[in-house]
Amino acid sequence: MAFAFFLWAPRGGRYVVKPLDGIAPLRRDERMKAIRDQAARNAFSATVVALAAVTTYFGVIALNDVPVTILNAILALGLLTYAASDYWLRRS
Repeated sequence: MAFAFFLWAPRGGRYVVKPLDGIAPLRRDERMKAIRDQAARNAFSATVVALAAVTTYFGVIALNDVPVTILNAILALGLLTYAASDYWLRRS
């Protein structure tokens, strides 16, 4: 798997190859850091909005405890939002 990573990394768009750095030629540039930060902000926003909706529903309408499966779904939503946002921002 490590060999496959080092074959993929220079072509994957996540790293910049700088041969002058010697043993560690893979680096992230400012654009990649900005994309990562924007994707994290998007995922955080989606998670907060989903948590607010669930809190409102179970606090005002249903008056029950929040099931763990819904909390797991919210975490999965945040992860998917991060991955989709990261992919979308790298395309442009």
